[in-house]
Amino acid sequence: MKARIVSAVILGAALGGCMAGPDYRRPEVELPPAYKEAGDWKPAQPADGAQRGAWWKTFGDPQLDALEAQLEIGNQSLRLAEAQYRQARALVQQARAGLFPALSGAVSVT
Repeated sequence: MKARIVSAVILGAALGGCMAGPDYRRPEVELPPAYKEAGDWKPAQPADGAQRGAWWKTFGDPQLDALEAQLEIGNQSLRLAEAQYRQARALVQQARAGLFPALSGAVSVT
C-alpha cells in the first residue's frame, strides 16, 4: 500500500516537472500609449462639502420634488415590510440558536 502511494507521488512530481516545450517564447504584446476610451475624462474631485440630504433638489425641478414627496409618503409601507423582514430574520436566528451547543460558566468565592 505504501509503495503505491510513494510511486503515485513520484509519478505526479515527474509529470508536474515536464516542460511546455523547448521552443516556447513569450508572446510580444503591443501596448498602446493611451486607451482610446480615455478621451475627455478627468480625475475625480471629491465633493465632501456637498449637501448629502435631498440630492434631487440640485436639479431645481418642481415636478421631481413633487414625485419625491409622494415617494416619502409611500415609503412607509416599504419601511414596514423591511422591519417585518428584520423581525422574521431575528426570530429565525433565535430559533436556530437552540440547535448549537451552549457554553456556560460560573465563578464563586467562599
